[in-house]
Amino acid sequence: MNLTQAIDLFLKRKQVTCSTETLQNYSSGLRLFSAWLASVGVSDLDALSEKHFFDYLDSLRSRNQFRRAGKLTTITIHKRMKLTKSFLLWLAGQGLIAYALVSKFPIPKAGKRLPKALSPEQVKVLWAVPMSARDKSILALFLDSGLRVTELVNLVLLDLDLGRGVVHVAQGKGDKERYALFGQFTAEYLRVWLAERESSSDLVFVDKWGQGLTDSGVYKIIRRIAQQAGVKVHPHVLRHTFATQYLDAGGQVTDLQFLMGHTEIQTTMIYLSVSLERVRSQFAGRSLVNSIEGKKESSA
Repeated sequence: MNLTQAIDLFLKRKQVTCSTETLQNYSSGLRLFSAWLASVGVSDLDALSEKHFFDYLDSLRSRNQFRRAGKLTTITIHKRMKLTKSFLLWLAGQGLIAYALVSKFPIPKAGKRLPKALSPEQVKVLWAVPMSARDKSILALFLDSGLRVTELVNLVLLDLDLGRGVVHVAQGKGDKERYALFGQFTAEYLRVWLAERESSSDLVFVDKWGQGLTDSGVYKIIRRIAQQAGVKVHPHVLRHTFATQYLDAGGQVTDLQFLMGHTEIQTTMIYLSVSLERVRSQFAGRSLVNSIEGKKESSA
């Protein structure tokens, strides 16, 4: 089997378990890997060697970003190599290459990058933009519950408990089920939207033709609101904002792990770093020792 056929088969299998966004990441990453191998004369699985893996890593480190100046970030390189290894492990599982070869595949460390989150002031500006009842309830639900965009578009009417402020996420990442929460005002915005919504679909959020929204459709809605507000934001930034604000308000990391649907607590802990950094910057002007020492210097 040649590499192109193997990638096509792998992506077909992944359609069953992966979100649209994850599938796109696999597709673009593996096409890049395949194109690079073709450039060095490799098209068949039998021709793969350890040297190709390290040479490919070197090529990523020297590659320029597609839409921005500069080289690929360490995080981008880490993700591309990780998804490529996932593909190679699948090949080994199918008996198409040796596990011993995959074990030599290098995964460089990812540099630490804190997730971006909106400040309270930016949230207020975003919230003040005039928008429809549907768009307002979408924005409110993102900010209140920390849903992923795919989770939001897959919500059905029975997933919402407006009285208790609970949303059932039946199709979370990795096909995991969980529950998230939202507040009273978000419930009110949802009631307004559902009262004017005209569709035979079971999906909560639909377009003007009554058809369910897509991931890209929600991205366009948030982008339109962001442009009017003059704030750079997309749905995943709203998820980060929810997590950071939750911790800023005194929420527990373990509770946040449950609400976000993270398998590992380490994934949630990164938001604690963001929250602590914000608190640290606010604390700098309130330190009692700084205040005492400052007064001593001014009187000297």
